[in-house]
Amino acid sequence: MVLKPNLVDYIPGNAINTHPVLVLAAAESFRHMGAKSVVVAEGPGHQRDTRLVLSQSRYEQCLRDEKIRFIDLNRDELIRTQLRAGYTGMKYLWLPRTVLEADFIVSMPKIKTHHWSGVTLSMKNMFGVIPGSR
Repeated sequence: MVLKPNLVDYIPGNAINTHPVLVLAAAESFRHMGAKSVVVAEGPGHQRDTRLVLSQSRYEQCLRDEKIRFIDLNRDELIRTQLRAGYTGMKYLWLPRTVLEADFIVSMPKIKTHHWSGVTLSMKNMFGVIPGSR
C-alpha cells in the first residue's frame, strides 16, 4: 500500500506539507490492520530536490525511525500506461511503477489555500504521481 502525502517544499514557519505525524499514524493503523507493506511515495513538483524536502520537513528521520520506505515518484521507473477513456484525446500516460503496482493508494493532502483554485484538495495532491520528467 502507498501513502501519498503532499510534500511541496520546506519553508520555515509555513505549514505547506502534510504533517509527518499524520502519515506515521496512518502507516501504524494500516500495519495494525494487516497491511503487508506500507510505503510513503511522493514526487514533488515545486522543489525537485526531494531529499532536501524530506530532510528539512522531518520526514526523513520519522520514516527511518519507523522503518518506512520512501519512494521518490520523480525517480521511480515509469511505465507507459494506456488510458481507458478517450475523451481527453490522450492515448497514454507515463506513470510510476510504485503507483501502478500498489494494491491501495491513500491520498493524504494538505488542505490549504491556492492562488488559482482557492483551495487545494485530494485531486490536486494526486498530481504528484505524474513524473515531471515526462
